[in-house]
Amino acid sequence: MDAVQNDHLGELQARGKAARLTEAEQMELLALMQIYQSGQLRKSEALVVQRGL
Repeated sequence: MDAVQNDHLGELQARGKAARLTEAEQMELLALMQIYQSGQLRKSEALVVQRGL
């Protein structure tokens, strides 16, 4: 996830806490969360390989 996507993710999360998101914003938030989760999974897998587990 690049910095722009990360910033936008934070904005949507904050906006979602303050008010109801539109359907389009909800879909965008879901897509960004999937990108974020994929990145976290790749980092975890890299640590496993690095540590030889």
